Amino acid sequence: MSLAFCDYNTSPQHKCVKPAIAGADYCEEHGAKMLEVKPVGTTGAMSSGSYLPYEQVPRSLTDAAARRLKKGQDKGYEVFNWRKGLSDPEFIRDRFRHFKNHIEDLVNDTDTEDDMQGNVDAMAWFVMLLCEADKDAVAKAFYHELRKKC
Repeated sequence: MSLAFCDYNTSPQHKCVKPAIAGADYCEEHGAKMLEVKPVGTTGAMSSGSYLPYEQVPRSLTDAAARRLKKGQDKGYEVFNWRKGLSDPEFIRDRFRHFKNHIEDLVNDTDTEDDMQGNVDAMAWFVMLLCEADKDAVAKAFYHELRKKC
């Protein structure tokens, strides 16, 4: 039988462990998510196994975003300048337009601003921005505000 623990509080004093039941992913008692606990590896050590497979994210993706961040710093942008716009729909929309230019340059093999790798780096940077951005700001950048104007 596998077990599940309540994600309500992960302190050692909190011991809300229950038998894992298929489809039961919510602790009614605490109003929290239930995480299945199962043996991992050959030792039988128990783990929730709830972590993402980070080992599958290639270093080349991280390097691409980092190269683009360095290019911005070399231009004089302060470190984390891009984070100032994470809740600004207009900034996100502006960066999307720039991202689209890099896609066009890559697809059409034009080096108007960057070579192929520079275009890929810029795209990785924009994906990073979207991953970090306020989701409401992203929605407003691409859906809410634009549709109101139509």
